[in-house]
Amino acid sequence: MALINMKCDNCGAPLKAEGSAYVCDYCGAVYARIADPDACLTGSVTIEEFKQELEKSARTFSVSFDDAASDSYTDNELSRDRLRLAGELLRTGRGYRVAEVLKEIPDGLFKAQKERLLLLSEAGAADETELSFLAKDIKKLKHYDSFMSVCNESTKSTYEYISGICLQNLELEKKINNVRSLMAEGLAQKGEGYAKEIVARHPYKAKAWELLIEARCLNDPGYTPSEDLEYLLACRDAEMTVTGKNADRSEILRNISPVIAERIRRSDREKGKRNAVIWSLIIRPAAVVIALAAIILIWKFIGSVF
Repeated sequence: MALINMKCDNCGAPLKAEGSAYVCDYCGAVYARIADPDACLTGSVTIEEFKQELEKSARTFSVSFDDAASDSYTDNELSRDRLRLAGELLRTGRGYRVAEVLKEIPDGLFKAQKERLLLLSEAGAADETELSFLAKDIKKLKHYDSFMSVCNESTKSTYEYISGICLQNLELEKKINNVRSLMAEGLAQKGEGYAKEIVARHPYKAKAWELLIEARCLNDPGYTPSEDLEYLLACRDAEMTVTGKNADRSEILRNISPVIAERIRRSDREKGKRNAVIWSLIIRPAAVVIALAAIILIWKFIGSVF
């Protein structure tokens, strides 16, 4: 399905948004939106068109569970609460506590859901959308095989697809590192050409945009990255791969390529100087003239009254 149905396909219960995914509180099913890794960008597009194309390219993948419930209502409800807590820990960057929380769930109960959460915790991802941003072979993760052994066929298919994307991300990272090495050797112009090709082939990858912006900074002393940065920040993986989660401007400058960060700071300084000149030469004199004119008009008005 292309869009999220607000009712769970697995059990019919309402879904709620949690992070970048939608989750069913009743059966634990998860619906994640993952950008098409094979999308290409032909020609230039505005930032709004870029966002629209990104949304259209994303596909929805489901992760559902056939876990058998306990005969005990208390066991089931307490276990579901612990599963929810583990999910919240992942979303808030406290995945290191997930194993501890899941230990309290009785053996054999909700095994597939527990293995999924342990796998995400090991990977450092909050959900399947974030998992698809990783540049690594996730099949080598300790909990991958144990999860695949207990999940259903549709979920296996989802994870096989995500595994393929992660391997593509790994290849992309190698290409980016090769281009950076080329630019470090003084071939920034060639590097920009390669970076343009990479962005055209991987338009929804923040690291591809970071490489292109870096190459342009190295090639053109007058280049201002603000417009291209909008495309980088629009990518779904920007927070996880480039800028940091919930990053403000200062944190983005710490995490992004030092070449780009320095150009942004320089642009900010130049903009501040321009604003200071505009203020001192245009706005302040204009404000003085307007204030004097207002005083004169008020004075004339008072004189006409009295």
